[in-house]
Amino acid sequence: MDPVTPQWAEEITAELKNQLGEIGEDLIKIKSQSVEDVDQRFVDRIDPLEKALETVQTKLEAIETNMVRQGPVSVPGLEDTKEQFSFGKALYAIGTNDWEGAGFEKEVFDAAKKNAQAAGNDSIGGFIVPAQYIPDLIELLRSKIVLNQVGTTVMTPRASPIEIPKHTTGATGFWVGENKLIPESSEAFGMISMTPKMAASLIKTSKRLDNLSDPAVEAVIRDDLAKVLARQVDLAGLSGIGSANQPGGLANVVGINTVTMSDAAPTYDLLQDVITEPDADNAAADTSWWIIHPRMRGTLAKIRDDTGGTGLGRPLFMDLPTSQASGGGDSRGFVSGLLGFPYITSTALRTNLGSGSSHEIFYGDFSQLLMAIWGNIVIDASDQAGDAFQRHQLWFKVTQEVDFAVRHAESFTYVNDALAA
Repeated sequence: MDPVTPQWAEEITAELKNQLGEIGEDLIKIKSQSVEDVDQRFVDRIDPLEKALETVQTKLEAIETNMVRQGPVSVPGLEDTKEQFSFGKALYAIGTNDWEGAGFEKEVFDAAKKNAQAAGNDSIGGFIVPAQYIPDLIELLRSKIVLNQVGTTVMTPRASPIEIPKHTTGATGFWVGENKLIPESSEAFGMISMTPKMAASLIKTSKRLDNLSDPAVEAVIRDDLAKVLARQVDLAGLSGIGSANQPGGLANVVGINTVTMSDAAPTYDLLQDVITEPDADNAAADTSWWIIHPRMRGTLAKIRDDTGGTGLGRPLFMDLPTSQASGGGDSRGFVSGLLGFPYITSTALRTNLGSGSSHEIFYGDFSQLLMAIWGNIVIDASDQAGDAFQRHQLWFKVTQEVDFAVRHAESFTYVNDALAA
């Protein structure tokens, strides 16, 4: 859906509200009369009217939702003053409501709020970080997100919802005789819809850290902001349940390949099965990655390939040229690999599955995983929330709207019962 223009939005919203009013009035009139006074024709209209009311209400909500998703809030003229803005000062002032040392930051937030209201963006009740200050923080956030380091396709849409084409079936080939017609073969496509889901995280710091304008402290705060959000995003992309305001993660994608390890440590053969599954579905890719928990990495490092029967065997891990990965690598131009494919570790993977102590393993072509990041980072702070007052702390809430979708589930293999020794 394209961004809603203000004029069109006003016209369609007015029309829908008018329809709501008319339908609602009809229902009230019918239901207010006694059964004896109501002609059966009017009774028969109740069901269709209520369905029409629900349909119009749904359309209206969709329009109003789209109106507030028009991209990051921008404050013109801030480009030259970008370096003056201090996240440290801003957070301290928000938490204590003392803006004496953060006059410039207050002006920026006030301008952002004003522009958000003019553009129809939802401020979510917090302080909006203007678009001019987002690029650096977004880049820092992306560098912390593990999924972004394995080739996940990242988008920054300006509207909601967004729809992405999904290839569901391929073309069919035929053997035909000379001068015979070639039968038609149609490829089937579906659509993936992505809508913003709010990722929220808390950062706690001591109020004694009142010199928040110090460059070193500023760097720590920015790093923490990115780190806590990155972990939340990784958790959603890997194991989000797809309901209760969460995106759907890879672990819960319908059609994803699975390999069972029965609450036991992985073996060389089972790990080869993990690689084989996408290949058997014609979905293998040279740029595939493994994502494993650090403890699982320790377990796998002890396994050796003994297919030659010598009893010596080769370790499963070996260095790979960075040309085999989407990025990263060390100063030698190599990245660590597992059975010929690069891997990365993350503590965002769950370790309490199966019998209670089994780990997750993810493998696949992560370019088929789509990650959409909407709009502005929004922050709020308090020195009264929870036990912050008693502990002399400031609590910072940071929110960012994201969603995930998978274009080709067969490109991945998932394990949820691997035991780390």
